[in-house]
Amino acid sequence: MRHMVWWSEVFAHPPYGWWYVTTPSLLLLTLYYVMLFPAFAVEWKSPWRWRIAGTAGLALAIVFTHGWWEQRNKVELTILDVGGGDAHWFAGGRKHPSLLIDTGAADAFEFTLKPFLQSQGVNHVPDLLLTHGDVRHVGGATNVAEEFHVERLITSPLPSRSPGYKRVVADWGKERLLVSAGTNLGPWQVLHP
Repeated sequence: MRHMVWWSEVFAHPPYGWWYVTTPSLLLLTLYYVMLFPAFAVEWKSPWRWRIAGTAGLALAIVFTHGWWEQRNKVELTILDVGGGDAHWFAGGRKHPSLLIDTGAADAFEFTLKPFLQSQGVNHVPDLLLTHGDVRHVGGATNVAEEFHVERLITSPLPSRSPGYKRVVADWGKERLLVSAGTNLGPWQVLHP
């Protein structure tokens, strides 16, 4: 048992050694187990078991493909109250990259934003947009970047007096995009400043 735990830990540490998934539907779970049961039932010697497993597997593939097809054009905007600030999660489907607007404070990240993103099956955040320097809006930005592998930080070119905001921007080692009025971010257009 100790060796199995050790191997699990070894394979979980590399990047993308694990990922979050959304909760499967009841239909998907039922088809999955209907497909597995005949395949692994030792006592059930009927020649029909492979037909049942194959039919369930085909139905599982159809349901999974249908779900994927429905999700590819689905666009969702979720606004989270993160205690004095807010965070906006834009899930753009297959057409637009996902975008996280603000993060809330560091403790709000741990108790609200992180569990929400994990429940949505989010493994990485392509773009993180910080609107302004209030710590209740940007305090969890470093945590988001570390936990969800943020690819690009999007900020305003205007200077900020906020120490938290300055720290996040100064510590950012990846691509940073400065946006101002008229800039398009996928389907969104920046109106101010």
